[in-house]
Amino acid sequence: MDVNGIVTVNVSGTRFEISKDTWLSIERKLHETHGAEEASKLYTRLHNEYFFERHPVCFSVVLGYFQNRGLHMPGSICPMEFKEELLFWGIDAEKMSNCCYSRFVGFFDDQKMLTMLDTDQSNRINERIYLDRRRRAKDWGAVQATVWSIMEEPSSGQLAKTELKEQFRMASKGGNQDEAFT
Repeated sequence: MDVNGIVTVNVSGTRFEISKDTWLSIERKLHETHGAEEASKLYTRLHNEYFFERHPVCFSVVLGYFQNRGLHMPGSICPMEFKEELLFWGIDAEKMSNCCYSRFVGFFDDQKMLTMLDTDQSNRINERIYLDRRRRAKDWGAVQATVWSIMEEPSSGQLAKTELKEQFRMASKGGNQDEAFT
């Protein structure tokens, strides 16, 4: 800390010279977020500067927030990484300026949707595997599985209908009708 009230904060090699008041606000927030003992382990004081091993681009945004310039998400930073930085510095994401908040929230909404689609796709694949196994049988269960497949995927076309006819023929020769639809 400088005698003129200037504090040097080194964030992964990028130095920021900030007022002592701004530094005290940051330090206080770290203590509130992580507790006093843990907060003192988050940075190292070396040669009259405070060293943090964090993302320097994110810190410039964090610094702007503590200097009352608003909170804006840099376009070059992944929203997930930015969220982690906000959590580290004890900043609520809802404090973000409207111009960036919708993009930030939209990213997490998209991630939820992708997870849902991935789960749905896995379920469909598992269902197809199950139906394919049942269709290979030579009984009414195979007919039922084929009908189900055609109903689920009507675009399966003429080949599926031909297979259905073959399944009916095979099942009527030797399958048990009572077992097929129970």
